[in-house]
Amino acid sequence: MPNRAYMEWRQDLERRANATIGPLIAENPGYAVDAVQPEYRGGTNIATFGTRGGEAVVYKYFGGRDRWRNELYCLEALASTGHVPKVLASRDHLIVMTCLRGSGFGWGDLDAAGVRTLSQRIGHAFGVIVTTHAPPASDGYSPADFACIPWGRDLAGVIARYVALCRGVQETLPAFQTPFFTASLDLVESRADELTTGSPTLFHDDVWNMSVDGDAFVGFFDFEMCRQGPDHAQLGCALALCSPDEHDYGLDWGSCLRGYEDATGRHLGEDDHVSILAMGHFYHHSRMCRWGAWDGDLQAADHMRASAAAAGRHLDAMRRMSGVVEGWADLHQWFPTPEA
Repeated sequence: MPNRAYMEWRQDLERRANATIGPLIAENPGYAVDAVQPEYRGGTNIATFGTRGGEAVVYKYFGGRDRWRNELYCLEALASTGHVPKVLASRDHLIVMTCLRGSGFGWGDLDAAGVRTLSQRIGHAFGVIVTTHAPPASDGYSPADFACIPWGRDLAGVIARYVALCRGVQETLPAFQTPFFTASLDLVESRADELTTGSPTLFHDDVWNMSVDGDAFVGFFDFEMCRQGPDHAQLGCALALCSPDEHDYGLDWGSCLRGYEDATGRHLGEDDHVSILAMGHFYHHSRMCRWGAWDGDLQAADHMRASAAAAGRHLDAMRRMSGVVEGWADLHQWFPTPEA
Protein backbone atom coordinates (compact mmCIF):
# COMPACT_ATOMS: atom_id res chain seq x y z
CA MET A 1 0.00 0.00 0.00
CA PRO A 2 1.58 3.34 -1.08
CA ASN A 3 2.22 5.66 1.85
CA ARG A 4 0.62 9.05 2.22
CA ALA A 5 3.74 11.02 1.32
CA TYR A 6 4.12 9.09 -1.94
CA MET A 7 0.47 9.61 -2.87
CA GLU A 8 0.76 13.33 -2.22
CA TRP A 9 3.91 13.42 -4.35
CA ARG A 10 2.07 11.62 -7.18
CA GLN A 11 -0.80 14.08 -7.00
CA ASP A 12 1.62 16.99 -7.20
CA LEU A 13 3.42 15.30 -10.10
CA GLU A 14 0.14 14.96 -11.99
CA ARG A 15 -0.66 18.63 -11.41
CA ARG A 16 2.74 19.65 -12.75
CA ALA A 17 2.35 17.32 -15.73
CA ASN A 18 -1.05 18.76 -16.61
CA ALA A 19 0.31 22.30 -16.27
CA THR A 20 3.01 21.46 -18.84
CA ILE A 21 0.91 19.36 -21.23
CA GLY A 22 -1.95 21.88 -21.42
CA PRO A 23 0.04 24.74 -23.01
CA LEU A 24 1.80 22.33 -25.40
CA ILE A 25 -1.57 21.10 -26.70
CA ALA A 26 -2.88 24.66 -26.97
CA GLU A 27 0.12 25.65 -29.09
CA ASN A 28 0.07 22.53 -31.29
CA PRO A 29 -3.30 21.77 -32.91
CA GLY A 30 -3.81 18.05 -33.44
CA TYR A 31 -2.53 16.99 -30.03
CA ALA A 32 -5.10 15.71 -27.53
CA VAL A 33 -5.33 13.79 -24.24
CA ASP A 34 -7.53 10.72 -23.83
CA ALA A 35 -10.54 11.27 -21.58
CA VAL A 36 -9.92 7.97 -19.78
CA GLN A 37 -6.44 7.11 -18.46
CA PRO A 38 -5.17 3.74 -17.14
CA GLU A 39 -5.04 3.24 -13.39
CA TYR A 40 -1.26 2.69 -13.35
CA ARG A 41 0.66 5.48 -15.05
CA GLY A 42 4.22 5.04 -13.78
CA GLY A 43 6.28 5.05 -10.62
CA THR A 44 8.93 7.79 -10.82
CA ASN A 45 7.13 9.53 -13.68
CA ILE A 46 3.58 9.93 -14.95
CA ALA A 47 2.44 8.81 -18.40
CA THR A 48 -0.57 10.50 -19.96
CA PHE A 49 -2.00 8.85 -23.05
CA GLY A 50 -3.43 10.72 -25.99
CA THR A 51 -3.27 11.27 -29.74
CA ARG A 52 -1.68 13.46 -32.37
CA GLY A 53 -3.74 13.59 -35.52
CA GLY A 54 -5.22 10.20 -34.69
CA GLU A 55 -1.85 8.60 -33.88
CA ALA A 56 -1.47 7.22 -30.36
CA VAL A 57 1.09 9.15 -28.30
CA VAL A 58 2.40 9.24 -24.73
CA TYR A 59 3.09 12.42 -22.77
CA LYS A 60 5.72 11.28 -20.26
CA TYR A 61 6.40 13.72 -17.44
CA PHE A 62 9.37 13.05 -15.15
CA GLY A 63 9.62 13.79 -11.46
CA GLY A 64 13.36 14.46 -11.77
CA ARG A 65 15.26 16.34 -14.45
CA ASP A 66 18.06 13.73 -14.48
CA ARG A 67 15.66 11.01 -15.60
CA TRP A 68 14.09 13.28 -18.22
CA ARG A 69 17.44 14.27 -19.72
CA ASN A 70 18.72 10.71 -19.75
CA GLU A 71 15.66 9.24 -21.45
CA LEU A 72 15.55 12.04 -24.01
CA TYR A 73 19.19 11.39 -24.85
CA CYS A 74 18.67 7.62 -25.19
CA LEU A 75 15.56 7.92 -27.37
CA GLU A 76 17.36 10.30 -29.71
CA ALA A 77 20.61 8.29 -29.74
CA LEU A 78 18.76 5.04 -30.48
CA ALA A 79 16.21 6.46 -32.93
CA SER A 80 18.08 4.98 -35.91
CA THR A 81 17.55 1.45 -34.57
CA GLY A 82 13.80 1.59 -35.10
CA HIS A 83 13.40 -0.15 -31.74
CA VAL A 84 12.33 2.83 -29.58
CA PRO A 85 9.46 5.34 -29.53
CA LYS A 86 9.91 8.38 -31.74
CA VAL A 87 10.31 11.71 -29.94
CA LEU A 88 7.68 14.15 -31.22
CA ALA A 89 8.26 17.05 -28.83
CA SER A 90 9.99 17.81 -25.55
CA ARG A 91 9.92 20.42 -22.84
CA ASP A 92 11.64 20.54 -19.48
CA HIS A 93 10.61 17.34 -17.63
CA LEU A 94 8.29 16.29 -20.52
CA ILE A 95 8.74 14.05 -23.57
CA VAL A 96 5.96 13.46 -26.10
CA MET A 97 6.58 10.22 -27.98
CA THR A 98 4.83 7.70 -30.17
CA CYS A 99 3.03 4.90 -28.34
CA LEU A 100 4.27 1.44 -29.25
CA ARG A 101 1.58 -0.98 -30.39
CA GLY A 102 1.36 -4.51 -29.02
CA SER A 103 1.62 -5.79 -25.47
CA GLY A 104 4.37 -6.33 -22.93
CA PHE A 105 3.74 -9.92 -21.96
CA GLY A 106 2.24 -11.36 -25.12
CA TRP A 107 4.61 -14.28 -25.50
CA GLY A 108 2.86 -16.31 -22.80
CA ASP A 109 0.42 -17.56 -25.47
CA LEU A 110 3.03 -18.49 -28.10
CA ASP A 111 3.90 -22.07 -28.99
CA ALA A 112 7.51 -23.26 -28.76
CA ALA A 113 8.35 -22.19 -32.32
CA GLY A 114 6.85 -18.75 -31.72
CA VAL A 115 8.85 -18.33 -28.51
CA ARG A 116 12.07 -19.16 -30.36
CA THR A 117 11.26 -16.70 -33.14
CA LEU A 118 10.43 -13.90 -30.73
CA SER A 119 13.50 -14.68 -28.60
CA GLN A 120 15.79 -14.37 -31.61
CA ARG A 121 14.22 -11.06 -32.62
CA ILE A 122 14.56 -9.63 -29.11
CA GLY A 123 18.17 -10.82 -28.92
CA HIS A 124 18.87 -9.14 -32.25
CA ALA A 125 17.35 -5.89 -30.95
CA PHE A 126 19.58 -6.02 -27.86
CA GLY A 127 22.59 -6.50 -30.14
CA VAL A 128 21.60 -3.49 -32.23
CA ILE A 129 21.39 -1.32 -29.11
CA VAL A 130 24.83 -2.23 -27.77
CA THR A 131 26.48 -1.64 -31.17
CA THR A 132 24.85 1.76 -31.73
CA HIS A 133 27.30 4.64 -31.49
CA ALA A 134 26.12 7.03 -28.78
CA PRO A 135 28.14 10.27 -28.85
CA PRO A 136 27.47 13.24 -26.57
CA ALA A 137 24.37 15.27 -27.44
CA SER A 138 24.51 18.78 -28.88
CA ASP A 139 24.18 20.23 -25.38
CA GLY A 140 27.11 18.10 -24.19
CA TYR A 141 25.07 15.48 -22.32
CA SER A 142 26.61 12.02 -22.45
CA PRO A 143 25.34 8.66 -21.16
CA ALA A 144 28.51 8.64 -19.07
CA ASP A 145 26.87 11.50 -17.12
CA PHE A 146 24.04 9.22 -15.94
CA ALA A 147 23.09 10.33 -12.43
CA CYS A 148 19.72 8.71 -11.65
CA ILE A 149 21.47 6.33 -9.25
CA PRO A 150 25.06 6.28 -7.95
CA TRP A 151 27.03 5.22 -11.05
CA GLY A 152 29.92 6.95 -12.83
CA ARG A 153 32.52 6.59 -15.56
CA ASP A 154 34.77 4.21 -13.57
CA LEU A 155 32.79 1.02 -14.19
CA ALA A 156 35.19 -1.22 -12.27
CA GLY A 157 34.78 1.15 -9.34
CA VAL A 158 31.00 1.03 -9.75
CA ILE A 159 31.00 -2.77 -9.51
CA ALA A 160 33.32 -2.71 -6.48
CA ARG A 161 31.10 -0.14 -4.75
CA TYR A 162 27.90 -2.13 -5.20
CA VAL A 163 29.52 -5.40 -4.12
CA ALA A 164 30.81 -3.70 -0.95
CA LEU A 165 27.35 -2.31 -0.23
CA CYS A 166 25.80 -5.75 -0.71
CA ARG A 167 28.27 -7.29 1.73
CA GLY A 168 27.03 -4.78 4.29
CA VAL A 169 23.44 -5.71 3.46
CA GLN A 170 24.37 -9.37 3.88
CA GLU A 171 25.66 -8.71 7.39
CA THR A 172 22.35 -7.10 8.33
CA LEU A 173 19.73 -9.34 6.69
CA PRO A 174 19.71 -13.09 7.48
CA ALA A 175 18.02 -13.86 4.15
CA PHE A 176 21.27 -12.99 2.36
CA GLN A 177 23.52 -14.93 4.74
CA THR A 178 23.76 -17.96 2.45
CA PRO A 179 26.64 -19.65 0.60
CA PHE A 180 24.87 -18.90 -2.69
CA PHE A 181 24.75 -15.14 -2.16
CA THR A 182 28.35 -15.04 -0.94
CA ALA A 183 29.41 -16.98 -4.05
CA SER A 184 27.43 -14.58 -6.21
CA LEU A 185 29.20 -11.54 -4.77
CA ASP A 186 32.57 -13.30 -5.13
CA LEU A 187 31.80 -14.07 -8.78
CA VAL A 188 30.97 -10.47 -9.65
CA GLU A 189 33.97 -9.15 -7.73
CA SER A 190 36.33 -11.60 -9.44
CA ARG A 191 35.12 -10.54 -12.92
CA ALA A 192 35.13 -6.77 -12.40
CA ASP A 193 38.40 -6.03 -14.18
CA GLU A 194 37.65 -8.38 -17.07
CA LEU A 195 34.12 -7.03 -17.44
CA THR A 196 35.32 -3.46 -17.79
CA THR A 197 38.35 -3.82 -20.07
CA GLY A 198 36.40 -3.08 -23.26
CA SER A 199 34.56 0.04 -24.32
CA PRO A 200 31.34 0.66 -22.38
CA THR A 201 28.05 0.23 -24.22
CA LEU A 202 24.52 1.45 -23.70
CA PHE A 203 22.26 -1.10 -22.05
CA HIS A 204 18.53 -1.08 -21.35
CA ASP A 205 18.20 -1.89 -17.64
CA ASP A 206 14.39 -2.24 -17.49
CA VAL A 207 14.18 -5.12 -19.96
CA TRP A 208 10.54 -5.95 -19.23
CA ASN A 209 9.55 -2.59 -20.71
CA MET A 210 9.02 -3.74 -24.27
CA SER A 211 6.14 -4.27 -26.67
CA VAL A 212 5.58 -7.40 -28.74
CA ASP A 213 2.85 -8.44 -31.17
CA GLY A 214 2.63 -12.21 -31.34
CA ASP A 215 6.11 -13.40 -32.30
CA ALA A 216 7.04 -9.94 -33.65
CA PHE A 217 9.18 -7.62 -31.56
CA VAL A 218 7.83 -4.05 -31.67
CA GLY A 219 10.21 -2.04 -29.49
CA PHE A 220 11.57 -1.07 -26.09
CA PHE A 221 10.38 1.84 -23.97
CA ASP A 222 11.09 3.53 -20.62
CA PHE A 223 14.76 4.41 -21.10
CA GLU A 224 15.25 6.64 -18.08
CA MET A 225 17.52 3.99 -16.49
CA CYS A 226 19.38 3.14 -19.71
CA ARG A 227 23.08 3.86 -19.19
CA GLN A 228 26.62 2.90 -20.09
CA GLY A 229 27.90 -0.32 -18.64
CA PRO A 230 30.19 -3.28 -19.21
CA ASP A 231 30.06 -5.11 -22.52
CA HIS A 232 28.00 -8.00 -21.13
CA ALA A 233 25.53 -5.90 -19.14
CA GLN A 234 22.72 -6.07 -21.70
CA LEU A 235 22.74 -9.85 -21.95
CA GLY A 236 23.00 -10.01 -18.16
CA CYS A 237 19.70 -8.13 -18.01
CA ALA A 238 18.31 -10.30 -20.82
CA LEU A 239 18.84 -13.40 -18.67
CA ALA A 240 15.85 -12.18 -16.65
CA LEU A 241 13.68 -12.73 -19.74
CA CYS A 242 15.02 -16.24 -20.28
CA SER A 243 14.65 -17.53 -16.72
CA PRO A 244 11.11 -18.95 -16.41
CA ASP A 245 9.24 -17.81 -13.31
CA GLU A 246 5.88 -18.79 -11.89
CA HIS A 247 4.21 -17.21 -14.94
CA ASP A 248 6.41 -19.23 -17.33
CA TYR A 249 7.32 -16.16 -19.37
CA GLY A 250 10.78 -17.50 -20.13
CA LEU A 251 12.15 -16.75 -23.57
CA ASP A 252 14.59 -19.18 -25.20
CA TRP A 253 18.18 -18.28 -24.31
CA GLY A 254 19.78 -20.05 -27.27
CA SER A 255 17.54 -18.20 -29.73
CA CYS A 256 18.09 -14.87 -27.98
CA LEU A 257 21.83 -15.50 -28.14
CA ARG A 258 21.72 -16.25 -31.88
CA GLY A 259 19.90 -13.00 -32.55
CA TYR A 260 22.44 -11.07 -30.48
CA GLU A 261 25.36 -12.72 -32.25
CA ASP A 262 23.82 -11.97 -35.65
CA ALA A 263 23.50 -8.28 -34.75
CA THR A 264 26.95 -7.90 -33.20
CA GLY A 265 28.98 -10.29 -35.33
CA ARG A 266 30.38 -11.86 -32.17
CA HIS A 267 30.39 -15.48 -31.04
CA LEU A 268 29.91 -15.79 -27.29
CA GLY A 269 31.65 -18.71 -25.61
CA GLU A 270 31.84 -20.20 -22.14
CA ASP A 271 33.87 -17.38 -20.60
CA ASP A 272 31.41 -14.85 -22.01
CA HIS A 273 28.59 -16.72 -20.33
CA VAL A 274 30.30 -16.49 -16.95
CA SER A 275 30.57 -12.72 -17.42
CA ILE A 276 26.94 -12.54 -18.58
CA LEU A 277 25.85 -14.39 -15.45
CA ALA A 278 27.93 -12.04 -13.30
CA MET A 279 26.12 -9.06 -14.81
CA GLY A 280 22.78 -10.83 -14.46
CA HIS A 281 23.41 -11.27 -10.75
CA PHE A 282 24.70 -7.69 -10.54
CA TYR A 283 21.31 -6.53 -11.88
CA HIS A 284 19.81 -7.93 -8.67
CA HIS A 285 22.70 -6.79 -6.44
CA SER A 286 21.98 -3.19 -7.43
CA ARG A 287 18.41 -3.58 -6.22
CA MET A 288 19.33 -5.42 -3.02
CA CYS A 289 21.36 -2.40 -1.90
CA ARG A 290 18.56 -0.09 -3.01
CA TRP A 291 20.33 1.15 -6.14
CA GLY A 292 23.46 2.10 -4.24
CA ALA A 293 21.68 3.89 -1.41
CA TRP A 294 21.93 1.32 1.41
CA ASP A 295 24.92 -0.39 3.02
CA GLY A 296 23.02 -2.37 5.64
CA ASP A 297 22.71 0.50 8.12
CA LEU A 298 20.05 -0.48 10.66
CA GLN A 299 18.98 3.14 11.01
CA ALA A 300 17.75 3.23 7.40
CA ALA A 301 14.54 1.41 8.27
CA ASP A 302 12.72 2.00 4.97
CA HIS A 303 15.58 0.59 2.91
CA MET A 304 15.95 -2.36 5.28
CA ARG A 305 12.25 -3.26 5.05
CA ALA A 306 12.20 -2.98 1.27
CA SER A 307 15.35 -5.06 0.77
CA ALA A 308 14.18 -7.73 3.21
CA ALA A 309 10.78 -7.97 1.55
CA ALA A 310 12.34 -8.50 -1.88
CA ALA A 311 15.16 -10.83 -0.80
CA GLY A 312 13.47 -14.10 -1.69
CA ARG A 313 12.39 -12.84 -5.10
CA HIS A 314 15.88 -11.64 -6.00
CA LEU A 315 17.64 -14.78 -4.78
CA ASP A 316 15.20 -17.04 -6.65
CA ALA A 317 15.70 -15.03 -9.83
CA MET A 318 19.49 -15.28 -9.49
CA ARG A 319 19.25 -19.06 -9.06
CA ARG A 320 17.10 -19.30 -12.19
CA MET A 321 19.69 -17.27 -14.10
CA SER A 322 22.41 -19.65 -12.93
CA GLY A 323 20.28 -22.57 -14.08
CA VAL A 324 20.09 -21.14 -17.59
CA VAL A 325 23.83 -20.48 -17.83
CA GLU A 326 24.71 -23.95 -16.49
CA GLY A 327 23.76 -25.25 -19.91
CA TRP A 328 26.43 -23.05 -21.51
CA ALA A 329 29.26 -22.83 -18.96
CA ASP A 330 30.77 -24.83 -16.09
CA LEU A 331 29.94 -22.84 -12.96
CA HIS A 332 31.44 -25.28 -10.45
CA GLN A 333 34.38 -22.97 -9.73
CA TRP A 334 32.02 -20.31 -8.38
CA PHE A 335 29.15 -22.44 -7.11
CA PRO A 336 30.82 -25.68 -5.97
CA THR A 337 27.95 -27.09 -3.90
CA PRO A 338 24.17 -27.30 -4.37
CA GLU A 339 23.74 -24.88 -1.46
CA ALA A 340 25.94 -22.33 -3.25
